[in-house]
Amino acid sequence: MYAVNFFGLRSTAIVFVQSNNVYDISIMEKFEAIIFDCDGVLVNSEEILQSVELAFLGEHGLDYDLEEYSRRFLGVSNKTFFAELNKDSMNKLGIPLPEDFIDRIGTAARATFESDLIAFDGVHELVQKWQGALAVASSSSAENLALKLRITRLGSIFDPHVYSADEVAAGKPDPAIYLHAAQQLSISPKHCVAIEDSINGIVSARAAGMRAIGFTEGLHCLPHHGDLLLRAGADSIASSMQELAELLT
Repeated sequence: MYAVNFFGLRSTAIVFVQSNNVYDISIMEKFEAIIFDCDGVLVNSEEILQSVELAFLGEHGLDYDLEEYSRRFLGVSNKTFFAELNKDSMNKLGIPLPEDFIDRIGTAARATFESDLIAFDGVHELVQKWQGALAVASSSSAENLALKLRITRLGSIFDPHVYSADEVAAGKPDPAIYLHAAQQLSISPKHCVAIEDSINGIVSARAAGMRAIGFTEGLHCLPHHGDLLLRAGADSIASSMQELAELLT
């Protein structure tokens, strides 16, 4: 059994399908805002970050299974990410991360962003056609978030509703960033839908009382990533921006 959501501009229906037989339909609350995660949803930064991070971690002596790495770290704030990596380094190697580790990863990632960062195909068209409110709720630092949106020419579309984990006490999977975005939009969370590529992000959005669509177009998403997002609470999965547009319009 899987869930397929059909979202309109002001209302949405959930249809449960089993063996091609529709057996239950329920109409949910209308929604008025789309709140996007950034990394791996609006732009391809997640695959860039993952490649850079794993390379530096391997040089340090820490190797990760991709599924474990995604489950633990995808969607979390930089503060939480590096704190957990430092714990792993102490537990597995008996030494902390080098003092300049965070800075070296950040420098390498930003240099790669300038040359390789792109918005997912179709995202500009989707957000420009949407008639409701828009926001970004990201685990990135404010500085890095602004950089990514500038490079991909998305900043002016979402401004001023661009929110970073720097603005809240706890990052995803805590719901604080999504609650903050909804509050700034002056829209109830139950009238918002979040677009997320990570388990932590889906959990965050659902804990905030929002509907959530899992997005799996990024190269960092493993073949069964959509199933993991559904298990985490996603209402539906879009494997491309085109599929997402069909769900939202």
